Amino acid sequence: MRSVTAQAFLTTVLLTTPSVASQAPEETVGEGQIQEVRVHPSHLVFSAVREGRSVLVTGVTSAGTMVDLTSLARIEFPDGGLRAGEDGYLYPTRAGESRLRVSVAGQSVEIPVSVKPLAKAGSPSFVRKVLPILNKVGCTNGMCHGAAKGKN
Repeated sequence: MRSVTAQAFLTTVLLTTPSVASQAPEETVGEGQIQEVRVHPSHLVFSAVREGRSVLVTGVTSAGTMVDLTSLARIEFPDGGLRAGEDGYLYPTRAGESRLRVSVAGQSVEIPVSVKPLAKAGSPSFVRKVLPILNKVGCTNGMCHGAAKGKN
């Protein structure tokens, strides 16, 4: 039996495995090539105003290969229950049930969205939010901000 190094094995696998990622997304996403579009997670739940979520959109080709279509997908909010932030995350605009529509490669998928009653975001507390960070990085010791008489 012939011994194969790990590097040689990985090189062989990478060179002989067909790769969808090597093709341009537009070439991969022809309307006839994508058989099914999946959105993950299949149900979004929000419980705070500042809570952001994102979705992953994948397509299954006729060969059974999964392709990431997130960057090509068009996301719509039919009833206005969500908004898209500048950071690419989805944020709730009101409490209640809603739907999210994802369209790509000639197919559309809708997923349910639940937004629990939105509480107003309070201002951060120094003791609960800031002080733990200072403690963790060592800023409250005597050589830094924790000196007995302060550092002016």
